Amino acid sequence: MPHQIHASETTQVIMVVPAVRLLSVTRAGIGPVALEDEDHFRLHREFTIDPLGTMQAMRTE
Repeated sequence: MPHQIHASETTQVIMVVPAVRLLSVTRAGIGPVALEDEDHFRLHREFTIDPLGTMQAMRTE
């Protein structure tokens, strides 16, 4: 039975599958996205490089 995603749920992205094709779901539709351009990846990279700066920037947004 496939997992159904409801609007009220959060989604998880599995980023450890080699040669996977990532798709992004936006208001404009569904399309391919590079791992480096995916929001979760960028946030994780920024936090790893500068945890304090990332947290401060997130609080001011």
